Amino acid sequence: MTLITSFRNAIVRHLKESRTDKKYRYEHKSVVVAGRELVAEISEICSPKLVLATEDAELPSSLLSCETYRAPRAIIDKICAQTNSDGIVAEFPMPQQAETLTGSHFLVIDRIADPGNLGSILRTATAFNWNGIFFLPETVDPFNDKVLRASRGALFKTKFTMTTWDAIQTFKTQRNLPAYTAHIKGKPISKVSCQTGCLLVLSHERTGPSSDAFEFGDFVNIPMSGKMESLNVSSAGSILLHHFRPAGST
Repeated sequence: MTLITSFRNAIVRHLKESRTDKKYRYEHKSVVVAGRELVAEISEICSPKLVLATEDAELPSSLLSCETYRAPRAIIDKICAQTNSDGIVAEFPMPQQAETLTGSHFLVIDRIADPGNLGSILRTATAFNWNGIFFLPETVDPFNDKVLRASRGALFKTKFTMTTWDAIQTFKTQRNLPAYTAHIKGKPISKVSCQTGCLLVLSHERTGPSSDAFEFGDFVNIPMSGKMESLNVSSAGSILLHHFRPAGST
């Protein structure tokens, strides 16, 4: 097992660039995941390209046959941009987009910018067994390391595609699906049901739905007490994803 001691080592530079540089990440079709539990969880689905761990880190059984290197904690922390990490980081093949999305319930991500918000939404959609996710332009990269961490690697488990409004409109028409956009002036969700299928649009945290989203479907909202004007998109998204979830998902 090779010991890496230099911050300038090619593997260290590669992992750091894969984590921080979107263009580099997509060119190499790799994502970097940090943390023993998350690395172990994803490795049950997809084998890592390589694992880098501190000398004293105990590897999960699912990683014992992987190409593994050891390094001082300072190097691991630099790659992860964390202090006091648990000493394990892995490079995985980037999950590939689905050529077609099948099923009945689909989530549309409309320019959500915060990695933590997007990660939480993806985790919730996966937990409630939504069939697929559409990512529109200007959305934060779903393979950003903060998104991966917040989502618990959801895109290794759920089908997705990067797309455009024109393509989604065609998909909606071909599948004859209703569409709902979260908006404060929408119809209360208690009066809306989509047991047979739908497209649910969640939009930018500050500016709300894009002009295309305004024309895409009906507005829906979550009735509140009036003590707060609105909910964070990840909080609202969790409620909507549960309310409109596919039958039999829980």
